Amino acid sequence: MPRRSSVHTFNCGLYLVRGVDREEPSANFVHGFPGKDCGVPVLTSHYWLQTVVQTHALVALDIADPEHPREVFRVTFGDDEEPHWLATDPSGRRLVLNSAGYTKSNRLFVINFDPRTARHRRDRKTRRRVYLLIFRLGGTG
Repeated sequence: MPRRSSVHTFNCGLYLVRGVDREEPSANFVHGFPGKDCGVPVLTSHYWLQTVVQTHALVALDIADPEHPREVFRVTFGDDEEPHWLATDPSGRRLVLNSAGYTKSNRLFVINFDPRTARHRRDRKTRRRVYLLIFRLGGTG
């Protein structure tokens, strides 16, 4: 069976690429998210976790059937948040998400995620919002 991979675009499209181990791979569009500035996704187990700036949300797709992804949950943040970067711990059970930093709200969220059930909740221990420090890198001033 040819190898396959899922890949997203900054324009919020999710594609299934088949035959990545062959000379002529092919790609098919399988899902679109609202907007044009989707952030950095994470794949954990068979869930595609995608930040979506347009809807101020984190969306999880079950891609066990990669040709027919289906939404299994959505976490919505305030209108002043622009979810962008996303990371997971090695277990795939704790997600760290930051707001893009282009808004007045520049926050870091910790979300517990159970890849066996696709259930999520914000971490009770970090109920308070954690603010990020922004550093200007390079140059002067």
